[in-house]
Amino acid sequence: MTRVHEVLRPDDWPLHPSVPRIDDYLTRGREHYQVDRDLAHRLMQAMPWLPRMVTIARRHLVPAVTHLARTGITQYLDLGCGIPPARALWPAPTRRQPRPTTHRTACATQPTATVVYVDIDFTAYATTLQQETAQTTVLSADLRRPRELLDAPEFHNPLEPARPMAVLLHDVLPWLDDTQAYALMHALHAWLPPGSAISVTHAALDLAPHDLQALAEIYRQEGIVYRPRTREQIHDLLAPWPLQAPGDLVPIAQWTPAGQSPKHPPGPDRSAAYAALTTHPTHVG
Repeated sequence: MTRVHEVLRPDDWPLHPSVPRIDDYLTRGREHYQVDRDLAHRLMQAMPWLPRMVTIARRHLVPAVTHLARTGITQYLDLGCGIPPARALWPAPTRRQPRPTTHRTACATQPTATVVYVDIDFTAYATTLQQETAQTTVLSADLRRPRELLDAPEFHNPLEPARPMAVLLHDVLPWLDDTQAYALMHALHAWLPPGSAISVTHAALDLAPHDLQALAEIYRQEGIVYRPRTREQIHDLLAPWPLQAPGDLVPIAQWTPAGQSPKHPPGPDRSAAYAALTTHPTHVG
């Protein structure tokens, strides 16, 4: 049985919009309330192709985790994991199978893979993950306070800090301001052992500046930080670790492991986000 720590459900849970629930609505999931749908429609008025952007970003989970598993990594830390991707994101026969979570995807290549899911609220996700195995753990934590997370005893029990880990930061950093985002990346760089990897997706201000600025303003009116960044700004966040396969920030729908080519990828304007894989060097200096 999945271990679930500090799963919280505030009394006013349905009264305030939630970014994971908005994304779930945009990708035809079921974990959302009217307040989420109302804000989603405002966002789509400003950017009609937002559902396509979110779909492309959410589908990135499978190729990214599959690639990391094939490199031999068996420990995964899914930060800001949100709600599991809806089955509607994938064509049949995948829709008739359990939705591809980080754990299921990693275990397809590494059957002993261990996954720790972290988010600030786990009401919906914990229910889904309880159907997984003892190899998964769910933690409720605020990524704006990374040292508290990395020092938590519950965090160290399922993981072996001396062995390489893969960290997923998929659509997480845009929801942190610059100080918070740099603090999170610095804490991870200092804590992760050599051979570890960080998979990142990030809204790209230079790919769709007008549309993303419009989204940021709508979120600001709701008191939600949304910070799309340029390629240069994202590079700065990921430093000093080198970028790996394919070796640079690329539009998310065009990201593939080295030596492979995407099949009929959407244009970069419809991705409106970059993807990258950064790896802790096994030898420094």
